Amino acid sequence: MDRTTSAPGSARIDIAAASVLTGVAALVGASPMIGASASSEGSSSSVAPGPDVCLEADASLLDVEGWGAVHRAIAAAVEDEPEFFPDAAMVSFPDLTQSWVPSGSPTVRIGIWGTGGNHAGWTDVGRERIAGTDCLSDGADWPGGVARELVVEAAVRMLAVGRRQLDGGEPLVPTEAEADIDVEFHPAERRVRTILDWSKPVLGPIRVGGLCWIDDVLGADVGEVTVRSQADMDVTIGGEAGCALFQEFLDERGGGERAVDLLPTEVDLADGYIVSFVVETIDLDGSVIVMAGSIGIR
Repeated sequence: MDRTTSAPGSARIDIAAASVLTGVAALVGASPMIGASASSEGSSSSVAPGPDVCLEADASLLDVEGWGAVHRAIAAAVEDEPEFFPDAAMVSFPDLTQSWVPSGSPTVRIGIWGTGGNHAGWTDVGRERIAGTDCLSDGADWPGGVARELVVEAAVRMLAVGRRQLDGGEPLVPTEAEADIDVEFHPAERRVRTILDWSKPVLGPIRVGGLCWIDDVLGADVGEVTVRSQADMDVTIGGEAGCALFQEFLDERGGGERAVDLLPTEVDLADGYIVSFVVETIDLDGSVIVMAGSIGIR
């Protein structure tokens, strides 16, 4: 990991280049912000919002047992991402947890919502919504993407954790400090910026703080998503330590890298084969990271 530091108030850290994608997810249309779904209001609704995550693929590429293994692997991965899915609701169409006939459905869809998992009736409502949602892209075995709002809400939750005491030490953001976090999408550069704006009083009206950010530039190479990350800051004198703590707290992984690292791209099948979701293209618009590719079995 190469690091260089410039003058105080504009310190720069160059983080090592490539990170292999270990997750793939797909956004459907304009996904609502996590927590803004009908389920988050404490009741199921007859009209569910679009899923925060949707994976769709040609049903004929795997047998019933194979799709069951994919479903279980995704469910396990979702449980490991509480910042993104604090109360996950996951449904599939057809229902991969029950017996089904592949010839009866041309594609398999798996939809995930960040919240709603504990609300009665949400599974039926969500399945009805995913049944009417088209995730598949032309010319691809599967489409993929992650909504900006999903990543923003995860970053907000992580900041809330940072405000509390960590392992008995100092909190990331002191109680007296003001702090806001955001995630910006820059499509032309395929760049996702996770940015913290903070300040805290040090003596009377004098405050220390500024901006800290991590840029993740996304790409696709040899069937995998690559992430080239760089951290930077624009702070007052004395603010470098605060930004260093921010970067350390995030393990120098910004929202872009975390977004493409959500779900498994390889799943072991019972017969010893491995199914791979191969990433061939990745693009970025103002609200969605979009991936697409093929499915391989080896």
